[in-house]
Amino acid sequence: MRTTSRAVSGRRAALVSAVVSSLLLACGDSSPPTRRITGSRTVTYWMDSGKSPPIPSPDTQTPARIGARSLDGSINVSTAFDASGNFTLEGAPAGACLLDFTTQGGVHHFYRTEAANIDLGGDVLGRSDVRFPTQPTQITFDLSGLAQTDPQDVVEITSSNASVWERLAPQGTLGAGLTAASVSFDWKARPTPLVSKQTGDVVYVHQISTRVDPGSGLAYQVAATSAQVPDLTVADGATLDVPLVLAPVASTGRLNVRWRPTQFEAALADWPVNTQVLGHSLFVEGISGPLDLGPGPRSGNPDLVQILAPPGTADATLDLAYGQFLPAMWTERLQTYVTVRLYFPFLNGRIYYSVRMSMQAAMSALPSELVPTIRPPRSVQIGGADTFQVRTGVGTGPLVSWTPPTTGTADYYIVDIERLQISGTSVTFAQAATLRTTEAQAQFPAGTLASGNQYVAFITAFREPTGHYATAPAPNRRHFPQDIAQTATAPFSP
Repeated sequence: MRTTSRAVSGRRAALVSAVVSSLLLACGDSSPPTRRITGSRTVTYWMDSGKSPPIPSPDTQTPARIGARSLDGSINVSTAFDASGNFTLEGAPAGACLLDFTTQGGVHHFYRTEAANIDLGGDVLGRSDVRFPTQPTQITFDLSGLAQTDPQDVVEITSSNASVWERLAPQGTLGAGLTAASVSFDWKARPTPLVSKQTGDVVYVHQISTRVDPGSGLAYQVAATSAQVPDLTVADGATLDVPLVLAPVASTGRLNVRWRPTQFEAALADWPVNTQVLGHSLFVEGISGPLDLGPGPRSGNPDLVQILAPPGTADATLDLAYGQFLPAMWTERLQTYVTVRLYFPFLNGRIYYSVRMSMQAAMSALPSELVPTIRPPRSVQIGGADTFQVRTGVGTGPLVSWTPPTTGTADYYIVDIERLQISGTSVTFAQAATLRTTEAQAQFPAGTLASGNQYVAFITAFREPTGHYATAPAPNRRHFPQDIAQTATAPFSP
């Protein structure tokens, strides 16, 4: 999920919500009947000038709660966060339990854990005081110096200090053969954080130019021209015209690796019936800060290489040069994935949603081949019944179980239950609950789901060979590399 990064930029209809946290909580406490669990939920902001001290996360304010439940349901204690974002749970169950962080909106996030101290904090890219526009804010960039355009070219804008990443010109919006173009962007529509030279925000605009690999015939886009805009200020409600001259960037980057889409498609056998491959994606992205335990962007990461390929794409040895224009604080990550669509019978027709199987690597340490390291969970059941068909009567605290992947060992799983919101023929999702566990099942407590609603579960297997959670439970911080494989269920109801 470009997470992560690409993905991570908002909920889309009939698509699995971006999964923005990494989870596994393991540690050992032995045996009094009850115990104390302590922890915190704070945010560290990563600015160009350095990291901020941790501050309480805004979502710890009342009515948010933190609690612990015994696995048999006999103990259920909860408390509020203090003004510093810390908590102390007295009388928590001994041994394994479900930690329950309930957001201000009433969404439950369950963590199956034995840990006595847990860091629920996170790291966010950009200033803590960024503001978003409240009224239309139209900025037009008059670009010149473009490499001769192809309709598949992309123009992106990036500012790490304000955590801005947007596509000013997505694929299909530029004409062919242009060296100059005017592109307009409404800062409010997304919305996008406002930028200001007074707060040290430096803006980069760059073009990803289309090429064709002569060996494989694959079309790809690489960073080719860029411009730095150190004095741009975008105020709420402003209408600006910004002339900008882009210049070629040196092609000092190189992607030399064997990419194997056939191995990603081979996992079709592990998904439910009626699965369709939508396409393959490969990105080399700029990451502001370290790849591991660094900040998560609010919307996404700038792209240096992009390949979008159709189903059935043959394996290819890539040897591509690309421009590198970002300053030294940036590192580079490769991410490649297959997107598939799962179809299930629903009402008088069928419903579908998309899931992914992906792998990551540092550009400084590429493997010899890009292949999936973990396949999706299989044979998902709810209450012991298969989930290929619509299920009713699963209860308000369903048991979701599955068979582990055929390839790769999951370090942990996330089960995300989404409530269906149906309006005519339109279906969207609203998050209801998540559960993180190292087991091949997730038992949700009674009362998690509400009668009269329909839900879908997305089950994601995570592979994180760095093994951070064995020493420091910190489920919401970024861990790298993070390879995932997702599957999903047909709708079900309590």
